[in-house]
Amino acid sequence: MKQIVQILFFILCTAFIFFLVPSRLHAQLAVQAGKSYINISKPSGGIIENGDELEIRAVIAVTGNSVYFARYNDTIPSGTTYKANSIRFSTNEGMNYGTPLRTTGLLTDAGGDDEARYTGGVLRVNIGSLTRTGGQTIAYNAVAAPATIDVLPPASGCRIYNNGRPSFYGGTCIIMIIYRVYVNTPSNSTFNIPGGAFRYKTANTFSEATLPSILHRLNTMSVMVTAPLPVCNSTGANSISGNGGNFGNGNTQNLSPAPAPGTVVPGYMWRAFAAPGNGPNDSMFTVANNTSPTGSTNNSLAYPNAARLFNVWDIIGDHTNASNQILGNPATTPGQNGGFMAVVNAAYGINNAVQQNVGGLCGDTYYEFSAWFRNICRRCSCDTSGKGSGTSGFKNYMAPTIPNTNDSAGVLPNLTFQVDGIDYYTTGNLDYNGQWVKKGFLFKTGALQNSVNIVIRNNAPGGGGNDWVMDDVAFSTCLPGLGMRPSNNPTYCMNGQVNMSVAVTSFYSNYIYYQWERSTDGGTSWSNAPLAPTPQTLSYTYAASEYKDTVAYPSFLANASNNGHKYRVRIATSLTNLNNASCAVYNNTDIITITVNSACDVLPVELLNFKARIQNSAAVLDWQTGKEDKHEYFEIERSSDGISYITVGRVERKDISNNSFFDYTWVDQVPLIKKTYYRLKMIGAAGAIVHYSKTVVLGLLANEFAFRSVTNPFLNSIDAEIISGNSGMGRIQVFDLSGKIILERKQYITKGTNFIKIESNLLQQNSNYLLKLSLNEKSIQRMILKN
Repeated sequence: MKQIVQILFFILCTAFIFFLVPSRLHAQLAVQAGKSYINISKPSGGIIENGDELEIRAVIAVTGNSVYFARYNDTIPSGTTYKANSIRFSTNEGMNYGTPLRTTGLLTDAGGDDEARYTGGVLRVNIGSLTRTGGQTIAYNAVAAPATIDVLPPASGCRIYNNGRPSFYGGTCIIMIIYRVYVNTPSNSTFNIPGGAFRYKTANTFSEATLPSILHRLNTMSVMVTAPLPVCNSTGANSISGNGGNFGNGNTQNLSPAPAPGTVVPGYMWRAFAAPGNGPNDSMFTVANNTSPTGSTNNSLAYPNAARLFNVWDIIGDHTNASNQILGNPATTPGQNGGFMAVVNAAYGINNAVQQNVGGLCGDTYYEFSAWFRNICRRCSCDTSGKGSGTSGFKNYMAPTIPNTNDSAGVLPNLTFQVDGIDYYTTGNLDYNGQWVKKGFLFKTGALQNSVNIVIRNNAPGGGGNDWVMDDVAFSTCLPGLGMRPSNNPTYCMNGQVNMSVAVTSFYSNYIYYQWERSTDGGTSWSNAPLAPTPQTLSYTYAASEYKDTVAYPSFLANASNNGHKYRVRIATSLTNLNNASCAVYNNTDIITITVNSACDVLPVELLNFKARIQNSAAVLDWQTGKEDKHEYFEIERSSDGISYITVGRVERKDISNNSFFDYTWVDQVPLIKKTYYRLKMIGAAGAIVHYSKTVVLGLLANEFAFRSVTNPFLNSIDAEIISGNSGMGRIQVFDLSGKIILERKQYITKGTNFIKIESNLLQQNSNYLLKLSLNEKSIQRMILKN
């Protein structure tokens, strides 16, 4: 072996004790340990991507006594590449341990020259010496500083040292062993981080026979590698249980009664705000609407001040429904109602801060897993002598730089979001800035997945700092926006053209299926709309960070039976979800309600006749009018399907100085090669539509006779639209399932489009019937249901 070097680790103050009690003795040894990582490539937080650099941290905290012959063993995770010579010792605040010759704290991979050795994917770090032999005398150890080396006194023994410091600074020594790796795992797959282990003795004896080493295994982690996806700002219903993730509200400072152990913040002990010396201390939490132990609401108090917990914490309120989401709500005066938040004084080890089973989810759907956080300790740093930043003599060169404050938040909170035991996202360090920040990522459920287990895990060690609040935890999906056109409440003339559409705007492109639905009973019940009875798919265009499409309902002519009908679209990520009321997107707002104005006469008495004929392969329209004082001109509209029309001609009115009858003829210059529909639009002064004519059809087969639409299910009346190639007296019949005729009537059917309406007072609800129409020895029929 080369030079024998022993690292002496000093006591680090905790975020609470050095302002809490003047002295405290630790009679028993307590060891806490845990493993975590931070994403160096994404210091402000993010998902883990292939190529990212991760810093893996093994933390051990010793309270009450020293441990001897301590060492750490670990295996480099498969799916990653070790970064050469990246092993180092660190304080819990991220400062490097070192010697005057090694002020960076970095250790080499080679064996025998320092405490670390790396070979073949395995590393070993001796915490205290080159070998497991104890008792050597060393000169000193130090912590790196920008301009000065803080020299610690000599000591002997291979141990994590925590004696010799004032116990009221906490009596706990924390050390982090750190190394780095590069992720080389493909997207949408996972890699595992082994736990590793600390080994140590509780006495300064080398002999295994006298005292064997204690093995302390650390937690393992599974990490998902994904590609980045945006997180939406507007979400649907939150699936988090318990007040929807916002912890509720109340007129007591602390939630009362206290939650059951293991709930809200698993693994932490409940401790309410009360007197200044009460905590919550490390490894404790509370749910409160004010973070002052005295109930003060003044966050502008100087430091230190007894109204601030441990003299240094922020005095704030919660985040829910804050007018300024960055600043949050002010602290609530005790006795007044205010929103609650979770207040966490993080533990030395690594453990879960949130854990919950979330059910009722939809398959193949993106969910935003997010929460709002705030670092609440501006001056929680400790220096190498155990003095806090609010204490006289604090070595401020130890404080990480925070602009314009000359203070240190100490250990910065850093959290991991986990779903079903797999890590997906890290928040990055939550710097102290007096503001709330939203952290979260996008998670997509499997095709048949309807539940998950979520965890928010604390990555950073305790000690000076790592004090934070959390509110508005959410696991919710971003729903598409729906714009109803022409409006939510359009009005049409009798037999006026009804054109409806919905503009769909989606943050994600997975909402691809939609179904038009209609209600004929004021929205009480809905069924597939008759002119679009089957599911259809959206064809998005990506524009300005959103996916957009506009879907139109087939155009039709309004009649009295359409008055009050409601239309909407149901949208989902799959056909299965489209039929699931809990997974399809629709609401009571995005609805088109049609009003048909019967005062707007579609077939006025002035239009005495309107016929169509074929002459030399051309369509010829003939019509006759009486008095024309309401009309300026006629527009001729043509359609290939009887639904969507275009204007193809214009005919000016004739002399209206008398009440004579006038004949009009118009010839379509486009050859007639298939079935074609025509109608007249009569235009009044200033371009106002006075009325439409009936529809005539050319190119019909002589025996053509068919339904175009039928209201089904129906409520108060049977409404149907039929098309016929002939004219004549038709017979309409309604049969029950036994074949008995329930209703019967006659109606003249003209060549072209016809509307029928049958009152249904004699028909029973929730019963099926057969609707039959007969004309010239031909008949058509349809099964219908009365709701």
